[in-house]
Amino acid sequence: MKNLPKISSFIVLVWLAVFISCNKNPSSIVSPSSVSQTLNTLRGREFEFNDLTWQVIHSPGPNVIVAIYRPDLFFNPFSSLEVRIRFDTSAIWLGVLRDTGSPYPAGFDFFYTTGGSDFFHADSGHLYIFPISGNPLFAGIRVSVRVRFI
Repeated sequence: MKNLPKISSFIVLVWLAVFISCNKNPSSIVSPSSVSQTLNTLRGREFEFNDLTWQVIHSPGPNVIVAIYRPDLFFNPFSSLEVRIRFDTSAIWLGVLRDTGSPYPAGFDFFYTTGGSDFFHADSGHLYIFPISGNPLFAGIRVSVRVRFI
């Protein structure tokens, strides 16, 4: 019987601790609506990145990529983008297709990914552009990239 007050005090303290920890401040919780609001502010906006350079990578074979690190823009690998690329010696903007993981079309095309590809693992926050088939002769050539959020 001597332990009854100690046990009841312990139960009350545990109940208080559970109650207080479950009562979180709703303003501190990140909701999915805040992510969708960020995506909505990007929709329709266009960004241009100049003075980029093709870089050589070796995964699984020799290839080149253009990498843009902007975690404030490329945090969602499922966002819809329209990507175009222009070589520094040209005035023509070429369309860049999204890498969907399906077989690549015949011929020479440029692809982009924000969430990985068959050729390499993409880190979050990056936009990667690569040619199919790999052309290491591009290494060191300067390009510009336009990205529009759809």
